[in-house]
Amino acid sequence: VMEIVNRYLSNRNSVPEGSYPNTNNRAYLDLVTWIAAIPGARNQDLHRDVLWEGSTTVHVVLHNITKAFGPTTFWPATQKGTPLKDSILSLDMLAAVAPIGSAIIYDSTILHFGGANKLNETRNSIFLDYMSGNTIYACWVN
Repeated sequence: VMEIVNRYLSNRNSVPEGSYPNTNNRAYLDLVTWIAAIPGARNQDLHRDVLWEGSTTVHVVLHNITKAFGPTTFWPATQKGTPLKDSILSLDMLAAVAPIGSAIIYDSTILHFGGANKLNETRNSIFLDYMSGNTIYACWVN
């Protein structure tokens, strides 16, 4: 997983204003989040995990995620910096159903939400947010 995250963050086409290219080709762990969706939990609101570019989220799947268990659902091509044109807004949302032990890796600025938990079991999830070195610099300086 780290090799993929490092490669993704080190090869970004855009560099946030006031920062420098990520020349050390490393991703830095910025945040670890644990979310427990209890039975009957409703959908989250549509959101982005962060508002700045240069961040990647790794969702560690701790249960077999089915549609009834309320998978994270993504709206394709809505990451920050992508113009929200009618052609993009008409794309179908994608539910990330996945077996236990999977890692779902996505741009932290993509629009998404956690689905409603319709099962009689708590859905636990771990999210690891990584930033490129240039993004960390921009956040601390600005």
